[in-house]
Amino acid sequence: MKILFIAILFIVSASVYIIKSSGYNPKPILVMKPSSYSSLDNLGRSLLRRFFKESELSEQIYIVCSSELCDKISLWNGFLQASVENKLEKRKVYLSSSLKEQSVFFPLAEIVSEVDNVLNKKSIIFINHNEENKFLKSEGKKPLIFYMTSFYVQRDKEPSSLICDGVEAFRRLPCLGAFYSRDFYKKNLDKNTSFAGMNRVSANKYVLYLYQ
Repeated sequence: MKILFIAILFIVSASVYIIKSSGYNPKPILVMKPSSYSSLDNLGRSLLRRFFKESELSEQIYIVCSSELCDKISLWNGFLQASVENKLEKRKVYLSSSLKEQSVFFPLAEIVSEVDNVLNKKSIIFINHNEENKFLKSEGKKPLIFYMTSFYVQRDKEPSSLICDGVEAFRRLPCLGAFYSRDFYKKNLDKNTSFAGMNRVSANKYVLYLYQ
């Protein structure tokens, strides 16, 4: 019995070590409670202040967004402008080339062009599927990876079709948004106010929750 207990303890300890050393957190870590913001540009600037040290170490920021939030990538305009103002000129934002296929739902080309024109250089770059996989599998401090998904201020705002059962639910952005939101329904947040919140899911990966 004692030998069995030691063996189980060893297996559990080894599992915890492997999980931590890989940079993956089984449960998202709260980074920011829902906070109001006045504009996407100001939110982007606030994100640079929050991640200034990380941004000093990384010139690459990769963005993954739920389809309903891809039009909000303009917030990275403020992030990049603030980067330039703080002598972090080489920072670039990378987006999946698959987003171009969704451009019928939002003016992606206009958003990207606007950012490039403001900064007078090409700062938002599209990458193909193979490059995307390399980004998403990377760990450590480079690159910074942000997943953007919805935040719901009220339970009845959750999509009725949303099913979040099983382990895979923690890998689906809409489900992560629902799990995060449910912790704050009792706060009775104002549905007429824009909110942003954040969790960390690994050493260099963060989930940004937006309600606007």
